[in-house]
Amino acid sequence: MFISEIASAPVKSYFSPSKTADLTEIRKAIEKQIITNVLAPLLLAQKSSLQSNYDTLFTDVAKTVQESVKVAADQIDSSMKGQFSKKVVSVIDNSGTKLKKFSNELFGI
Repeated sequence: MFISEIASAPVKSYFSPSKTADLTEIRKAIEKQIITNVLAPLLLAQKSSLQSNYDTLFTDVAKTVQESVKVAADQIDSSMKGQFSKKVVSVIDNSGTKLKKFSNELFGI
């Protein structure tokens, strides 16, 4: 808020409409510089940090899922016999391959 907006009548009379317009332009320029030079870099740094953290977490989860799928396939293979077990293991291996390909495309795991 400018002094011309809250001041007494003599102060208000000193600030002509052109001076008030100049002050408004100065205020807008200062606000723009604050946003450009202070707030934007701060927000970009926070965004980058969050993205890095989530990439790391997702990579860990993807690796855990891949290991779990492999363990499940090995357990099914050893506990089941016959044509059905081969098909189940084949489907699990295929799904694990798709998951690994997806993870490689996204995160280079």
